Amino acid sequence: MRFTVSSGGIRSAAKTEILAIPLFSDDLGSTHLREVDAAAGGALAALRGIGEATGRRYSASLAAGGRLPADHLLFVGAGARSDFDRQALLRWAAAVVRRLAGRRVSRITIDATSIVAALKGGSPALLAEGGGGRGRAAGARCDRRCIP
Repeated sequence: MRFTVSSGGIRSAAKTEILAIPLFSDDLGSTHLREVDAAAGGALAALRGIGEATGRRYSASLAAGGRLPADHLLFVGAGARSDFDRQALLRWAAAVVRRLAGRRVSRITIDATSIVAALKGGSPALLAEGGGGRGRAAGARCDRRCIP
């Protein structure tokens, strides 16, 4: 599987098979999610209508990509925004991989727009790499504080 992380919004992502989108249980009405839902033809609202896509930590729901640059959308719950830290980020990413285990998927893009917004200030996940928008420089060595 090839992973890409995009924090520039839903339309800036390159064409992919799966677009993984985090859902925070206390922020299900965000502007970003409304844009995703509109571009996906109401797929998120339809999932919510049957009790899916609640934002419950690590729960996952698949939907068609609609007009987004993805064949399918994978909504994965991230729990409450206030509880989201480096460990929750790692476990959220693992939940994405587990949900797709055994599937014929070669390209996954993670929509990190709401993750970057959740990890503001003195978050341990941001301190690990110096900020939500930067990440590790090419060729830099990873130490114990690195996010794998």
